[in-house]
Amino acid sequence: MNEPVVELFRSDDTWVVKITEGGETEERAFKIEAHAVSYAAGQSFRLGIQPPIVDDTVAA
Repeated sequence: MNEPVVELFRSDDTWVVKITEGGETEERAFKIEAHAVSYAAGQSFRLGIQPPIVDDTVAA
C-alpha cells in the first residue's frame, strides 16, 4: 500500500489541499492561504507525515 500524501498548491485564486490515503484522493479548496496551510498541517499530523511545502506556482 502507498504511503499517505498531503499536497498544497495554488490554482488560480484558490488554494487546494490534496490528500491521498489508502488509494483514495480528496481535494479541498480554500480562498485564504492560511486556512489551507492549517488544514494541510492538521491532516499531515493526523496521518503521521511531514506537512507539505507550499507550492505557490499557479496550476494551469
